Formats: sequence, C-alpha cells, structure tokens
Amino acid sequence: MPSNRLYIYIDGWCPYCRQFGRWVERIDIFHQITIRDIRTNNSSEINREQALKAMASINGKGEVVYGFSTIYRIFRTLPLLWIFIPFLFLLKLFRLGDFLYHELAIRRKIIPLHCDEYCN
Repeated sequence: MPSNRLYIYIDGWCPYCRQFGRWVERIDIFHQITIRDIRTNNSSEINREQALKAMASINGKGEVVYGFSTIYRIFRTLPLLWIFIPFLFLLKLFRLGDFLYHELAIRRKIIPLHCDEYCN
C-alpha cells in the first residue's frame, strides 16, 4: 500500500454511506482516497462486523480506524477540507465526534441490494 493512500470501507447497502463516498470522490482532487464496499470487498485487516456498524479506513501504513476517526482521517487527507480540522480536532478531543457519529450511524437505513428468497 502506498503511504499516502487512504482506503475507506463503507456499507454499500446504506444510501447515506454511498452518497458520502461519492461526495468524497468528487472533492478528492489528488485521488488519494479509494472507496470500497465492505460487503463486497473483504480485507483481512478490517473487522467486518465493526465496519458494518461504523465506516472503516486503512492508511498506507496499515493502521485501521473506525467511525469518527475515519471521518477525521478523510478531512486530514483532503486539502479542500483542511479548514475544518480545528473543529474536528476539538470534537475528537472531547469525544463528542464519536458520540455524534454513533447517533447518526444507528439511525441510518439499510437497503439490502442482494436479497435472498426471504426478502420482503
């Protein structure tokens, strides 16, 4: 893995996650971030169960983080978003970012794209 790359694992069944992934790809002017669907791309470094609950990321050094830490990492990677880093740092410092991320994550809607015979 190149050291400046960031791999983001999102839940492909979540419309908000997919929309956020498209937004990140649009503002990634240096193409440093790769968005992957955790449901179709298995990675040995990622805890799949945890990644389905909170967005995961792996940096070029192989360090894995989940949830708000991934959001913080995305904002640090994208120069267009650096203006928000002090605010996000305070949210991270006071652990308010983790709380807000968790509140949003539990309210998201999952739409199964690959139903089996038991889908309604």
